[in-house]
This record gives sequence, C-alpha cells and structure tokens, in this order.
Amino acid sequence: MSQELSEHARRLYAEIMDSLDEELEMEIDDERYDAILLDAGY
Repeated sequence: MSQELSEHARRLYAEIMDSLDEELEMEIDDERYDAILLDAGY
C-alpha cells in the first residue's frame, strides 16, 4: 500500500508541477505580448 501511495504522490506532484509550469509560461507570454504591443505603440 505504501508503494501505491508513493506512486500516487509522485503522479500528483508531477501534475502540480506541470500546472505551475503552464501558468508560468502563460505569464511570460503575457509579458512578451505586452512588450510587443508597447513597442508597436499600442
């Protein structure tokens, strides 16, 4: 049972890290998009 829990915990951790990574990528994309718009005069 403890091995099953460890596998479940590992998968849960991987999902959380993936979600955080996606959020960070969206934030970076937003910053780049804002910089492009600013450079374009918008």
